Amino acid sequence: MTMIIAPTEPPAFKAIADVVSMAPERMGADALFSSTHWGMVGVQRKEVKDLIASVQDGRLAREVAQMQRLGLAVLIVEGTLRWTQDGELVDAYTRWTKSQHRGLIRSVQSKGVWVESSLNVTDTVSAVLDLRAWCEKKIHNTLDRRPKPTGAWGKADQHDFALHLIQGVDGVGPGLAQAVLDRFGKVPWAWECTFEELLEVPGLGKVRATAMWEALGATVPAAAPRKKKLSEKPIAKTAKAARALTPTPRKRTAA
Repeated sequence: MTMIIAPTEPPAFKAIADVVSMAPERMGADALFSSTHWGMVGVQRKEVKDLIASVQDGRLAREVAQMQRLGLAVLIVEGTLRWTQDGELVDAYTRWTKSQHRGLIRSVQSKGVWVESSLNVTDTVSAVLDLRAWCEKKIHNTLDRRPKPTGAWGKADQHDFALHLIQGVDGVGPGLAQAVLDRFGKVPWAWECTFEELLEVPGLGKVRATAMWEALGATVPAAAPRKKKLSEKPIAKTAKAARALTPTPRKRTAA
């Protein structure tokens, strides 16, 4: 992923550039890079005071319109927002309220532009590099993962795990899950396949297959002893044992 940074950016931001070019500004951004999944990704960084100024002079509206051509557009608001008790921004050259700021952020996001915040330009650099790394990932499944229970994990007769597992069924809450446990003492489910069939799942592996199998109270079957092939010979562990296993050649008698 080639990182293209606009030449008007500060040295700390241009330090991560592979190419310095005006190309990002033509897309309403300060940084551009490509992504297999998202296509062209653009990042516009604005310090708080510049953000307010860009709203008033129309630059932000133009840049947001230009960013519509990107596969993914991100606006990073750089700096710390400090408010008075009346909800007005401290150190602003013009009046800017919390309500105005929140409304602006919502308006930008309604145009499909993601909005993030950073402390300073160094933090912005870190955010852009994190974004590029995130875009390189083929799968984003953090929100698809179920949270683990707070107690011990992994056995059908462990209370926290059992409650968690039963509540995975749509419409079953804590109360009903507890009623099931009160009736059966554990998760009353069973595997409908053999352990060997479970091991055939690509990428599962024996360790995780064992954990899944035992989670429902099932016992992993003992591995069958390996049958010795007829061609196999016993292995000697000592020299004496080796001599014992070696056939003694017959002595030839004189005719």
